[in-house]
Amino acid sequence: MQEFYHNMLKNQLFSKQFWLFNFFACTNRLKVTSIRIKGLTKGRNSMIIGIGIDMVESDRFLDWSAFKKQRIFTKKELEYADNDNARSEKHLANFWAAREAALKALGTGFGDDISFSDISVTHNDNGCPELIFAGGAKNALKELAGTSAHVFLSITDQDDYSAAVVVIEK
Repeated sequence: MQEFYHNMLKNQLFSKQFWLFNFFACTNRLKVTSIRIKGLTKGRNSMIIGIGIDMVESDRFLDWSAFKKQRIFTKKELEYADNDNARSEKHLANFWAAREAALKALGTGFGDDISFSDISVTHNDNGCPELIFAGGAKNALKELAGTSAHVFLSITDQDDYSAAVVVIEK
């Protein structure tokens, strides 16, 4: 199986993220502390230093007051969710799952050093979700990965559930 993935990389058929996640799934590893990959990004070495995943039920956001939502989510996130009224809670659940997955990848949680607004989700020009780190979360990321951190985010939802995966690489 590893030879198959080596050949995929050699032929550059798939992206780095696809290879990494499938490598983990196919090798049945339960715990990975770090992985070094050479030659994936213009010859530089990469190391995964944090992986986080979270799943949340969307219905839990139905009863939240506007005040509570404003305390937890950024103005941009609330505007994005409100633009799709029928799925507003689904978007908030996606954003929440992304925050939680990011905290797990950082190896920390919300608390004195990291507040709810220190991690937020935005979308790039192609519509792909990206994480923004500020305050205590930015400091934790810098401490974990230095200034060369790359953060990858994947969000999905199905029926009443939202899930997110975050990989931090340096």
